[in-house]
Amino acid sequence: GSDNSRAINGEFRSICRRAYRLHVPNQEACPPGSAITSPQECWHAYEEMQANFDKAPKRGLVEGEWPGIPQGCSVQYKGSWVNSEQDQSPHWNSISSSDGHRGKNGEFRMLCKP
Repeated sequence: GSDNSRAINGEFRSICRRAYRLHVPNQEACPPGSAITSPQECWHAYEEMQANFDKAPKRGLVEGEWPGIPQGCSVQYKGSWVNSEQDQSPHWNSISSSDGHRGKNGEFRMLCKP
């Protein structure tokens, strides 16, 4: 029978109804049409994807305007801050234009819709 006990204890995870995904590394944007559109949605995406991250979101959702961080919703995924602070917090970047180099170099990973 199927009593879901093996899913409940974490041995299996449901993968059929994901609303969000962690984009492939070294990208500055989500594919067209898959961008997350609000800080609230960014946090929901982070919560759904949290199992992909080894470290806690110690700062919660970090909101601001930064020229090097990708526009929209991303996670500070690796690098000196992540290592020293043990922190992989999601970021919402509302800047009107960013070169996204901190996404291209892998420090940040985009959170996207499927």
